[in-house]
Amino acid sequence: MKLSFFNLSDNKKEIIKEKFNNFDLKFFDDSINKTNISEFSDSEIICICPKSNVNKMILEKCKNLKYVVTRSTGFDHIDSEYCKAKNKKIKNTIKYGGRTVAEYQFALILNLTRKIRKEYTLFCIALLKCSGRSSALPYPLK
Repeated sequence: MKLSFFNLSDNKKEIIKEKFNNFDLKFFDDSINKTNISEFSDSEIICICPKSNVNKMILEKCKNLKYVVTRSTGFDHIDSEYCKAKNKKIKNTIKYGGRTVAEYQFALILNLTRKIRKEYTLFCIALLKCSGRSSALPYPLK
């Protein structure tokens, strides 16, 4: 079986060579593009990252292609309708980065609340100056 991998670091290439030693492997430093189609068009499986745009033109040239594997959760960079029509399977990494994305979202929310308090403080100061009052803010400044 012929497998082609795109956008892999050297250490990952070595791991894949060890694990898939019975397969015909090809590695590409770049993403899939018009210039390198002829080098992998006979592959049965291609393993890509979101940088590679697998459109109808590329899929048409890969006559033996059975699987498109993406190293991402989303697969909007793959023409899924064409794959479905031509019975080519798409596999993605379903739970990749779910926890880290959630942690990042909470960090953004926390950062947003800090900015809201700062903006509210500035608003209160401006309001006090405009009204001519010198009363204290509803909470202490930090």
